[in-house]
Amino acid sequence: DIGKLQGGAPDDRKVSKEMRNFVSQVFNKLDVKNKGYLGERELLRYAACRGFAGSDAEWASEYGTICTMNEWDPERVSFFSFLIESLGLLLDSIESLTL
Repeated sequence: DIGKLQGGAPDDRKVSKEMRNFVSQVFNKLDVKNKGYLGERELLRYAACRGFAGSDAEWASEYGTICTMNEWDPERVSFFSFLIESLGLLLDSIESLTL
């Protein structure tokens, strides 16, 4: 499930500057209108890159679930929210590789 955040927010001291810059670059690529936040359509592009292949209706439902689970405003997903989600997914991926 793309919206699942396991283990909460990573410790800021453990997040490298390079990782923050990488996530910032991804966020900026998704934020094509330079609004400073992401919405449902922008995050669909991210979800598709992570393997989501559902219909628009399925995405709308999944997006609503993600926003509810993470207590996000569905109209305005901030960089911080995106950073935490991205790092959580990345850390989960790295952990699964080391098991």
